This record gives sequence, structure tokens and C-alpha cells, in this order.
Amino acid sequence: MQSNIRAIAAPYLKLLCETTGQSSLLSIPLNGEALVIAAVDNDSNVSITVKPGNRPLPHCSAQGRIALAYATDTQRERLLSGPLLAPTPHSLVDIHAIDLRLQRIRDQLMEDAPNEALTGINVLAAPILRSAKDLIGIVAIVGSIQNIPPSPSGTMADMVRGCAAALSKLFGCDAYEERGIAIPPEIRRMMPSGR
Repeated sequence: MQSNIRAIAAPYLKLLCETTGQSSLLSIPLNGEALVIAAVDNDSNVSITVKPGNRPLPHCSAQGRIALAYATDTQRERLLSGPLLAPTPHSLVDIHAIDLRLQRIRDQLMEDAPNEALTGINVLAAPILRSAKDLIGIVAIVGSIQNIPPSPSGTMADMVRGCAAALSKLFGCDAYEERGIAIPPEIRRMMPSGR
């Protein structure tokens, strides 16, 4: 599955990097956590990225919270028990606040984590789904807070969710479409005809 999703997602990650100007990432869920398996760095002189093999903290990263949102109850309890590490003063460590964010992720199909894993950095991510409750991957962009502001909207959010929506559709899930989240034309053109 890992090599399959990496190969299928590769052109979408490249497009996401080109259209947003930010490095793009692909993660997969592993025991309730996110594991980065691919990255496409942007071409600017200063590039912020996350290396494949990285496991972002479950509670205070965009990819980590998406993985938590679709994890089993047992996995979630294990990952959120005990004191939670706060790499920055902005890291989300309150269990009630985390629970609210996990519900929001399942509703909005998007998450960001400004200044949470590293001060000055934000990640905007969206789930790749095989069904409404079956997470198979996470697509994201990473960059400085000046380029990816907190709760970004507009083209940047449309492209991240659009890539996740297209990939979800390729794996047989219409969760984005059912929520009225459209796949932008430049992404739709990349999809096999008839999708």
C-alpha cells in the first residue's frame, strides 16, 4: 500500500509544491501516528521540509492530529495518555482542546498547526480517505508562518484539500464531494478520465 500511494500521489505532490510555492509532504497512518513517506522541496533558496521517516508528534502537528482523528479509540488513548510534550509555547496539549480539533478535522477535512512543532513554521494538511472513516494518507504543505498563515483559506487551502480529494476519489471515496469541497480544475485535469 505504501509504495502504491506514494507512486499515485507523486504528481499531485509536485503540482501542490509548484502551485503553492511550499514544500509538499505525503504521510501515511501507522498505529495512530503519521509517518512521512515522501516530500517534494520547493525551488526557493530557503526551503523548509520534513524528511521521509519523520513521525510528527500526534497531538501538536497537523499530520499527527489527522492521524489521531481517524485512529482507533485504543490508539488515541495510548498516544494521548500521560504528559504531552510541548515543543513550543503554542503546542496544543490540552486533551479537551485536542478532542475538539479532532472532531473539526473529521468535519472540515483539513488541519493546520501554526508554531506548534517549531516556532515560525506552519503545516496545512488534509486526509486521503478510502472511506469516510478509513484514512490511508495525509497530504500537506510546510512553510514559514509568513507564507502559510494560521487557518489559511483561498487558493492554498483549495489546493491542499483538492489534492487530498482527488487522491481520495482515486481510492474510491467521495467524502470531499459529499461535503461540497470541489477539486480545482488544474487538479481534475490530472485525474484519469471518467473520475
